[in-house]
Amino acid sequence: MRWLRWIGFGLLALVLLICVLIAPAHLQIRELDPDPPPVSALLALDSVVDRPVRLAWMETSRQASFSPPPRVLSHPSFALEWSDGRLLLIDLGMGPEAAREFGAPFEILGAGPVEVFGSVGELLGDAADRVAGVVVTHLHIDHLEGARSLCEAREGSELPIFQVRAQAELTNYGTQGTSELIDEVGCLNRTVVPEGNAVAIPGFPGVALIHAAGHTPGSQMLAASIAGPDGPKRVLFTGDVVNDVESARLDRPKLLIYRLLIVPEADGQLSRFRRFLAGLERDHGFSLAVAHDGDHVASLGLPGISGP
Repeated sequence: MRWLRWIGFGLLALVLLICVLIAPAHLQIRELDPDPPPVSALLALDSVVDRPVRLAWMETSRQASFSPPPRVLSHPSFALEWSDGRLLLIDLGMGPEAAREFGAPFEILGAGPVEVFGSVGELLGDAADRVAGVVVTHLHIDHLEGARSLCEAREGSELPIFQVRAQAELTNYGTQGTSELIDEVGCLNRTVVPEGNAVAIPGFPGVALIHAAGHTPGSQMLAASIAGPDGPKRVLFTGDVVNDVESARLDRPKLLIYRLLIVPEADGQLSRFRRFLAGLERDHGFSLAVAHDGDHVASLGLPGISGP
């Protein structure tokens, strides 16, 4: 019958898609197996001179999640500030148009409507001139599209974007186009950090970049020690190693269909990092800044970005 034939064609197309796109991406991500850094390397950030003095966040958009556990799927940008006012941005979120386009398929699957609050360039206002560097936790569009507005706000003034080598050199079908966006926007200068598993970022003392492949080949996390009157505040920016804080605490993987067919993940690697994150929070006083867990980030009490 004709409908059986169409089902057969559809299954064949799915198999070809898996062979051509998904299988190589799965093989690639499993070949990358970086170790979490020693906790002592992150605790040593407390003694670094001229470490950051403030942490702010800007929420570019949000959407009620369609998948368990129920949560607000947030798309923020974080801003670490040093005593001279310079800013290091961690992730850039999306502009309103990109956020609505990104969220539309999730609405079809049962997610809530997309709420937009502005692009990172708009939310920074005059503080855009104080941005001195950028880190993106990985090369998915919802973490980097805001680069367009940032470059516009700075009128093309060049900024370093700090990357572990894997992020600068390796892509898959989900990150290739976004990697190209770095070069298209016109103000981001790729700056590859030295090899290692807790690497200092030049010009930004008190932070360490961590290669955390498992979600994408170039996934990276950032640890920071923020100076304050009550002692250091330790923060770990997780990227999409986890999408909600409870998944770190419980060592809970993402939905199987997501990590098999949508974003090819290596859950063995991610499990080691989830347990690492849980230990940092439980035993060493780190706050986990989980980008997509909007309610949890809001509970950290971070201020919005301030002016000059």
